[in-house]
Amino acid sequence: MRSTYKNLFCILIVLTIFSLLAETTARVLGLDASSSKDKYLTPQERFFFTVPINKRDPYLFWRLKPLASFGKISISSKGFRGKEFSEEKNPGVSRIITLGDSCTLGVGIEDDETYSAALQRILNERKQPSGRYEVINAGVAGYSSLQGLRFFKTDVVKYKPDIITVQFGFNDYLYTGGPSDKDVPESSNAAIFLDDIMGESHLYRFIKNRLDLLTSKKPTYPPNRRVDLPDFKKNIKELISAARESGIKVILLNLPVRPDVPLVVNPVPKPGGSDGKGVEWLRPAIIEGKNYFVESDFDGPASVLEKAVEKYPRWALAHYFLAKKYDASGENEKAQAEFRKAKETDVDRKVIAEYSAAVKEVAGEMNAPMIDLVGVFEAMRDKSLFLDERHTNAAAHAIIAEEIFKTLTAN
Repeated sequence: MRSTYKNLFCILIVLTIFSLLAETTARVLGLDASSSKDKYLTPQERFFFTVPINKRDPYLFWRLKPLASFGKISISSKGFRGKEFSEEKNPGVSRIITLGDSCTLGVGIEDDETYSAALQRILNERKQPSGRYEVINAGVAGYSSLQGLRFFKTDVVKYKPDIITVQFGFNDYLYTGGPSDKDVPESSNAAIFLDDIMGESHLYRFIKNRLDLLTSKKPTYPPNRRVDLPDFKKNIKELISAARESGIKVILLNLPVRPDVPLVVNPVPKPGGSDGKGVEWLRPAIIEGKNYFVESDFDGPASVLEKAVEKYPRWALAHYFLAKKYDASGENEKAQAEFRKAKETDVDRKVIAEYSAAVKEVAGEMNAPMIDLVGVFEAMRDKSLFLDERHTNAAAHAIIAEEIFKTLTAN
């Protein structure tokens, strides 16, 4: 027995020395020196896992990290934005949970400025007796309808809400460089833990990269959306059915976006790209190094934009800024032509409108109330209510809270 243990110990020592030498060699040779651990996440994880308040999850891809904070966002011990709450509802309290993505989470505003927080104040100020309404923010940045459905089943339902509001779609329509959300294989907490530890190793990342290159498939053109329209409708219907089985009422919200300025968040795919996988990913928000995702005007010369639209004729944002340049210089005919091109190539706006229409369609089929936020914000035509293309400011969140309150009262 002693001889066996001795042999095992010697083998362990040899393997340890070999691993250290191999890792040292990998670092000296610069293998994978330019890569980070994030390179080996799925496209879904890579897009959002780098946010400090998120952590990887084997089933949801990622979830909010309990007790984390980032900018104006603070996370409770249960992994929801905002104040702590008890798992069991207090007697006589009506509980509402707002389920959604970053627009529900409230990117760019304070914890007490989200429409979840505003709705709780409205309910407790206007309904009697006061203090009988609790609204919990279950928004998670980057979530698609599939993640929302799964999150409802794994987490939200156990808190026994009386009502949930549901708003998804902004992430569903995005292109992914890999499989759609439904085709991403499930992992395990043990695998994630091991991968996080091993991910510090240059040698491990180098080997994993080579294996990925050997086994990965070239994406088709056009590439997959994270969740296509049929699956989006299916997920929302399943979520409504699952909620009703637990006695929970559902209110749907559609997808308002900033007026006038073309949308730019989705990469534009081009066949025969330079990345070796048949697709070139153009991020149409950067002009001369400046991010115009949140800007409404271009402060450079028209010549820069003219070159941009010549190279990328489908770049809606560049057409829009060029139209404004022509308009300011009195070149009305050229301005109108560019405005038309900006509208024609504003594909994201049209696709988001299709997902909003799908929400309305599901609401009708499932006999569920829907709040037409698209109509509300289109009537206002106020760009100042938006922090960027789709994330709204505190004033807009207050408007959304009022609309939810009206629907609750009417129903």
